[in-house]
Amino acid sequence: MHGGDYDAFEEKIIRFFKNLKACDIEPYVVLDGGDDHTDKKLDTLMKRKQEKIKAACALSVGKKAKVLPILIKDVFTQVLHKLKVPLVQCLEEADWEIAALAKEWNCPVLSDDSDFFVFNLKGGFLPTTYFVWKNVKVDKDTNQKFIRAKIFTVGEFCESFRMSPELLPVAAAILGNDYVKPQNIKCLGLEVYSTLGTKHALIDGLLNWLSQFPGPEEAVSAFLKLTRNKKKTLVQEALFKGIQEYKLISGSLAQFFQLKTIPRTAYTGPLQVLPKWTLRPLLEGKMSSSIIDALVQQRVSLVFQVENFQLPCSSETSRPIRQVIYGLLLLREQQTADKLALAVKTFTGTSKCCVEEYGRQESKLNIEKVEAIQTMQMERLQLETFWKEPRNVRLQVLLDTLGVSSEMLKLEMFVTRYWLVNAQPPPSQVHLWGLLSGMVYG
Repeated sequence: MHGGDYDAFEEKIIRFFKNLKACDIEPYVVLDGGDDHTDKKLDTLMKRKQEKIKAACALSVGKKAKVLPILIKDVFTQVLHKLKVPLVQCLEEADWEIAALAKEWNCPVLSDDSDFFVFNLKGGFLPTTYFVWKNVKVDKDTNQKFIRAKIFTVGEFCESFRMSPELLPVAAAILGNDYVKPQNIKCLGLEVYSTLGTKHALIDGLLNWLSQFPGPEEAVSAFLKLTRNKKKTLVQEALFKGIQEYKLISGSLAQFFQLKTIPRTAYTGPLQVLPKWTLRPLLEGKMSSSIIDALVQQRVSLVFQVENFQLPCSSETSRPIRQVIYGLLLLREQQTADKLALAVKTFTGTSKCCVEEYGRQESKLNIEKVEAIQTMQMERLQLETFWKEPRNVRLQVLLDTLGVSSEMLKLEMFVTRYWLVNAQPPPSQVHLWGLLSGMVYG
């Protein structure tokens, strides 16, 4: 409600990994990176963003809701680096890479993501809800410490439905497909039970229906014959594409964890627009994944917090800074035609390069095109070689962005001045005193 209690959060992270170590559990942490570049989940992401705005708005007027503090991911990665816990931030969504790594190492996955109910992992899936990590137990016979958990395996689950494990991705593809609506599933003549909720009844009925087929092809063929959707070719393509997403081959995370080498996938597809020097800090979680979205999709999601929703979003204050970042990322003069086509989208009727920012206007999700700009210092710089520039050149870009001179090399003062000049409504003297007190006393 008040921006986040990061001290308490740090203590909880430390305790969590200390308890794992006490039980001889060796953790490897994998985080999501940029959004899926195919945009297949865009509608879902938009709904989630609106829900986050709604929750933050509810908290701002004293109602109950849950909103993560805006720096939660930064604090998490910083504490893990301090604890020397192996960590990787994927360049795209992490689900498939996590599952591929778990299969390769034959270990379980601990997560709250429902996709792991579908991946066929020998080591199984541990839902975080049932992972009682705060209460470490001791086995009386072996004196071994352990954490109580519930483990899910695809094999046992499918056996309860007398269904081939190959059919579970079919169910996931049907239920998660934009072309398939609930009414299309109900037309299968499924037997559902009134004791189950509507959603669970639908899933239960679909799994029972699928259990009659020997494999995915037969199930999809039967589904297409019964569905009312007229775009059957599109449905078929989407379903088989969805099924393929749950097929696991060797991933690239093991290579990064064991050898600290950049995964080969970082140099392919839309991600090839990323400069090579950015890859390691991105993978190590030392650089924001939002630069991936800005470079690859020219789209950035702002983080929503609890504030006065009658006033402009607080992130508007820092927009000029983001515009310079977008300029660094996108306004590169010497590029091949292929890279330019991937890296820069220009909008009809203008030669300006823009990034779509997903922010808010009052309590509604708002999309705004924000122009990428360059400072005078940046005009001769290239992103690929930016890190090789002398320190004074790189520092000048920062100073120009914040609108200060180099006389007083204290970042805290630069940022404070920027805030006082740009924030709307202007901060009061009490706000300034509060900030200065925090800097002095911690």
